[in-house]
Amino acid sequence: MRDQARPIRRAAAAAASAALLLAGSAACGGGASDGGGKVVLTLWHGFTEADGKMYEKLIGEFNRENPDVEIRPQANTWDVIANKLLPALSAKLGPDIVAQPTSSAVTYIKKAAFVPLDGYYRRHAADAANYAPAAVQAAEVDGRKYGVPFAFAPDMLYYNKTMFAAAGVTEPPKTWDDWVETARRLTADKNGDGVPEQYGLALTSHGAASQVIWSGMLAQNGGAVVRDGAAVLDSPQNVRTLTYWQRAVREHRISPPGMDDLAATDLFAAKKAAMIVLGPWMAQRSKQAGIDYGIAPIPAGPVSAAVGTHSIGMYATVQAGAAKLAAAERFFAFFNGKRRQIEWSVGSGWPPNRIDVTPGELSANADVAAISTSSEDAVVDFSGVVDFTGVGTDFDTATQKSISGEPVPRTLADSQRKIQAKLNEE
Repeated sequence: MRDQARPIRRAAAAAASAALLLAGSAACGGGASDGGGKVVLTLWHGFTEADGKMYEKLIGEFNRENPDVEIRPQANTWDVIANKLLPALSAKLGPDIVAQPTSSAVTYIKKAAFVPLDGYYRRHAADAANYAPAAVQAAEVDGRKYGVPFAFAPDMLYYNKTMFAAAGVTEPPKTWDDWVETARRLTADKNGDGVPEQYGLALTSHGAASQVIWSGMLAQNGGAVVRDGAAVLDSPQNVRTLTYWQRAVREHRISPPGMDDLAATDLFAAKKAAMIVLGPWMAQRSKQAGIDYGIAPIPAGPVSAAVGTHSIGMYATVQAGAAKLAAAERFFAFFNGKRRQIEWSVGSGWPPNRIDVTPGELSANADVAAISTSSEDAVVDFSGVVDFTGVGTDFDTATQKSISGEPVPRTLADSQRKIQAKLNEE
């Protein structure tokens, strides 16, 4: 699995800029068969590496088990899908099912490109009760369910076991205070020039992944970016959170200030930082860098153990008629069933979309077994926001400036005003 955060963010930006009308597309969904009675569906997705191969393997299994249905997958990059989707649907040449980052899906939903799936959740209520709550919530807009879980992963703490052993640290930290103290022990300025040769933590403060990480860390102290459709970035809880981490970075020098996602990843991969918080692709990057790494839950904050989450859903488009929609729902239930979720997780590196899969059932892939332990603590912030990219950029500005040393209350207030103005336009 490669770093998914950048293409997901670019997909959201491309979707937000689209302005094509979809009038009449709903009427094109009637052609449901290939002429021989088989229901044929086109499915677009953006997984082009090992996870894509695993996904298409499962699609093949579904087709074999359901001879009256054929799903024809087409893989492309998220950017290409974002650029092609609305024009294709407008021309009645689009997919019947599409995988989309839940952040960018809002734009398509507002343009009536995706159909609600509330009926699916009613018909599969018993099994859907085991879906990870945050994965379901991420695909909700205006109180309706539009997507089913596809790829869902909470951020985790990745740590360098060799560095831990050298510093006499025997286990990963469990709380914020423990985290900062552990990072201090792992920070080394051997020549005393004020610039550590080794940092305890590579802490990103801006970028696509950073927004997910910091939304989780705000939640750990009772805060959020958007709540009930209103901006709440300048809350006292958020001021306390960012002041705490500003002091940890600037006073204890546990991390370089102002790093973006790529810089933080590179620092950890270069073995110049002992810990990093990121999504599941960090496991592969650590292997490539020759790091003996461990994976642990992000240390809990003062209020909770909440963690930010990367989420992609599967959506039925307006192009699918009744027969195709029924077939799509069969595939959604197949893919998210417990047996297939174990197979998907072990083979793809993404943790399961379900909370009833135990780490022991994922033992064939130790990384995904470790990541799955945080699924129940996953949270999704500013879901359902149309201008997800713009709100994220304003949030980025707030975290970057705060961690770099600018006054936290003023910084949050500035971004708060900008975010609320964007929400007022929706």
